[in-house]
Amino acid sequence: ILGLSALTIFSCSTPAENTENAETTTEEVVKNCVYVYDYAASKIEFGAFKTTEKLEVKGAFESFDVLNTNTGGNFKEVFENAEFKIYVNSLETKDAGRNQRIRDHFFGELLSKDTLSGKIVKIDSAAVEVELSMNKISKNVILKIEQNGNEYMLTGAINVLDWKADKGLKGINDACKDLHKGADGVSKTWADVNLYISTILKEKCD
Repeated sequence: ILGLSALTIFSCSTPAENTENAETTTEEVVKNCVYVYDYAASKIEFGAFKTTEKLEVKGAFESFDVLNTNTGGNFKEVFENAEFKIYVNSLETKDAGRNQRIRDHFFGELLSKDTLSGKIVKIDSAAVEVELSMNKISKNVILKIEQNGNEYMLTGAINVLDWKADKGLKGINDACKDLHKGADGVSKTWADVNLYISTILKEKCD
């Protein structure tokens, strides 16, 4: 009797639901994303040098335009046709007197006093080749690319004498003669200028 009862119980029980094999319906959301240039996250900075010890004085241009950028999947696609214009009056070194001296005595001696301009010539995975126009002369500059996620830093260096800016260099050295003296008492303004350009590619999704 006990055996028959057990058989009846097992044969009439409802099979347990197999949750592992249960079908679930999920809706997959596919994003279509591209990158765009973000002006607000971009900076154009520089480092100039004074004294025989070659002390770096940093500054920035706070007003500039970057034109002909694209939407794209990477840095190259966004910037490969870009052009730029930098406004000299926006120069900022955190010293009002120094700002005015650079504008008046360096840029004031150039044929193009108010703007610097240029365009992207070539981009590869490691560097950007830029045509920089200053003093109505155009020269190509190589900037190294450093990437951290969507953040990009371009670094390089120029010698302003390559743009025949010797009058400007003399002008700023004369105006800053005492300020550019080091421990040896020699006043010196270097023709070398470091360039630091940074930007962030902003993601735009449908």
